[in-house]
Amino acid sequence: MKKPAQNHRHTLAAVIAPRFAFLIVLFIASSAVVLGQVPSQTPAPGSPDKRGIGVQTTGPANTAQSDQAAREAKPELVLQSGYSNIFGATRLVFSPDGRLLATTSFRSSSVKLWETSTGRELRNLSSGTHSGMGMSPFIAFSRDSRLVAAAAGDNSVKIWDVVSGRELQTLAGAQGSMTSAISGISFIGFTPDGRVVTVSDAIRVWDAASGQELRSISIDMNLSASALMGGGGGAVITPDGNQLAFVVSDGLEKHEVKFWELATGREARTVNLPNKEIDNIEIAFTSDGRLLVSGIVDKRLRLWDVSGKVSERELATTTSDRGVIRFSRDGRMLALAEGFTVKLWEVATLRELPALVAPHSGLLPSQVSIFANFSEDGKRLATGGFGTPTILWETETVKQLVKMSGRTNMAYEVAFSADGTRLSSGGRTRWDLRTGRGTRLTSAPSDGVFGMPGPDGKLLATFAMNSNVVTILEVPTGRQLQRLAPASGGGVINRVNFSPDGAMLVTAYGPEPQQQQH
Repeated sequence: MKKPAQNHRHTLAAVIAPRFAFLIVLFIASSAVVLGQVPSQTPAPGSPDKRGIGVQTTGPANTAQSDQAAREAKPELVLQSGYSNIFGATRLVFSPDGRLLATTSFRSSSVKLWETSTGRELRNLSSGTHSGMGMSPFIAFSRDSRLVAAAAGDNSVKIWDVVSGRELQTLAGAQGSMTSAISGISFIGFTPDGRVVTVSDAIRVWDAASGQELRSISIDMNLSASALMGGGGGAVITPDGNQLAFVVSDGLEKHEVKFWELATGREARTVNLPNKEIDNIEIAFTSDGRLLVSGIVDKRLRLWDVSGKVSERELATTTSDRGVIRFSRDGRMLALAEGFTVKLWEVATLRELPALVAPHSGLLPSQVSIFANFSEDGKRLATGGFGTPTILWETETVKQLVKMSGRTNMAYEVAFSADGTRLSSGGRTRWDLRTGRGTRLTSAPSDGVFGMPGPDGKLLATFAMNSNVVTILEVPTGRQLQRLAPASGGGVINRVNFSPDGAMLVTAYGPEPQQQQH
């Protein structure tokens, strides 16, 4: 039975409200811990970046002038690398050649580039502004893997050169529309001939080399729940780069896939999807040109082939309507992520592969889902998200291949030493401000331990998640001075503070978190 039309005004809100409600609660609960911000590591537009990312370049060898500049350069203090132990990677995109993984995170302007063979963080690019209210900014690589683009604030997109890290272009769309202000950029794609297609309050086609807007196509835009939740936004460019296929809805249980000619802006054709309420719709082209659509209907994952006469298959039941759905680029593989489990299918045969279960802290509510995406060939899958590290997996065997290794040096509640030469930051790191070098105070992993320095930087109070014990360390030696535990159970620690004079330590306890059911 159809729902009344007026109820559909709140369809998107009903989909996203549980997750954003959780995030608001999480922000309030963690307000005592101020996360350190990563200093911008993006060079100014037009300036070279000599750090490199391990990719072979054709630039000149070091000169005497650059050697002299290196000797005179001041130490650079980087307080945070990777992601915190709370907000992990919530959008993950492989480069077409498979050598890099680009990730963004919730309410962050940073794009991190990782080497997939080693898990090493290579570069941190910053757009400088947040983008909309989605789980993370959209990102995309050019087809030759030389450029990476990311959504920035104010309905704009920034493009960087992957090897040098140099910012090449800022593609700025029209300002002021409610859609662009709320959702930001909901799709970015490169065509084989070097154009960039963006979707926000309109479909825009850009020349990547000059930054010139070539065409703007007006559309009746409905906010995409898929894009807000870390999905692909229900849009895809045809393999030849001539058309954009995009799912639109009238808000009254009618879903269509429309095709627009990118050269002329003409609507080429429309394919009607089943007249049902479909959640989190994703689309992909197969290597032989067929268009596949997948979505959740009444807590059932369905797959449609809409190339000719629409055919429909049911793949699995789901636990909710909010699962994250992702196709591999060639449409060969399909993934459904719910909780911290990813189910995988081979589309041609509908064979279900072994499910992947990601490690996680166990602290977050069950409605929070892991985020995932395939490599170009579908043979690898990257996962990340709230309370779980960024990991690469082999899809056929669900074997864990590599864990991204940049999750270190989380910075919060920093304190200077009395003489101003040292800085303690967060869980375990002490920085020498004269040299810029950081040393560990404890071998405990920083993504599982919080640390609060004393006001003069001489002491560090550390505690682990799901623990009621506080350890006092001496700075800079790291020697353990005290191990404090409450006389009664007291739950688990959720807040620690020193008094202003450093003589007293105040702890706040909360109930033990409930174990999630899988």
